[in-house]
Amino acid sequence: MPRTEHRLVPLAALMALAAAGVVGAAATRGGEEVARAMRLKPDRAHGAQLFEACTACHGTDAGGEPNGSVPRLAGQHAPVLIQQIIDFRGGRRWDLRMEQVVSRHQLQGAQAVADVAAYIATLTPVLPATTGDGQQLDHGAQLYKARCQECHGPMGEGAAARRTPHIAGQHAAYLMRQMQESAGGGRPNMSAPHQALLASFELADFQGLSDYLSRLPGGS
Repeated sequence: MPRTEHRLVPLAALMALAAAGVVGAAATRGGEEVARAMRLKPDRAHGAQLFEACTACHGTDAGGEPNGSVPRLAGQHAPVLIQQIIDFRGGRRWDLRMEQVVSRHQLQGAQAVADVAAYIATLTPVLPATTGDGQQLDHGAQLYKARCQECHGPMGEGAAARRTPHIAGQHAAYLMRQMQESAGGGRPNMSAPHQALLASFELADFQGLSDYLSRLPGGS
């Protein structure tokens, strides 16, 4: 009988396969929960009560932090918020604080997620977003129109139906950080084409885009 050869699979490869399986399973469960939350009729009054746990970081107006450590959520499309909340608690977005706050212990079930998302979508920030230094502003405007507006809209307004986020009027520092982290694979819920696009950008591109978007009118 011919001898059977056993090939050793590197540990790193095994870990990568296992991680892919976990993320894939989480994505399936997350998709089901997103669909369930979007079918529900939200209770905004209940959402306001739930949002009290978020105000310590995001502020009572959901205006976030000017230094970019916390995003502006006010006015964001409710379906986008639902998707992101469920991604945080399913391991498809990473932030320890968010993972704790949106855990199933804090937001029990799809109804709670739908309620708090609907409430946040009604808010308006008190202060304007912080912007960049203006040095790459024209470059950012040109780059956005050439590479980004097809999906995010001409004014960064996004699209609720496609769960494309409203990125106009966001703090420049937050936009900068998120784009750079995404380019490096730091946001597993980012689509592969989007991640590849961001990975092709240089520092001036990130600076210009974040500055340009932060100056557009918008609540998120």
